[in-house]
Amino acid sequence: MTIPNARPMSSRRLTIVVAASLIVGFLLPIVLAIGPASGGGESRMTGAALLGWGIGWALIATLSVGYTDHGQRWALVPAGILGLAGVALIAHDWRMSPPAGSRGPCLRVLR
Repeated sequence: MTIPNARPMSSRRLTIVVAASLIVGFLLPIVLAIGPASGGGESRMTGAALLGWGIGWALIATLSVGYTDHGQRWALVPAGILGLAGVALIAHDWRMSPPAGSRGPCLRVLR
């Protein structure tokens, strides 16, 4: 025997999960740019935005698997790509920033 209202409840939950993830994916880059990434270079700010968007996509994947019948595991792909790109940009900015107390640009030769 099937329950006729089972599917609409599940799709409502998916709508709530996606809406919450979109809100987090919109607000988290702003919070990261104002907080930990503030005062950084262009790559640190861009990396913080990409990392925030990646976390929003990861929320879609994890919350949809846990709270709905329609797991959206495919959302881990953009989450991973955006997250790795964000971390790489943040690490690049950290590596290329001049040491504390120096007056000139820091030139490093990578071998």
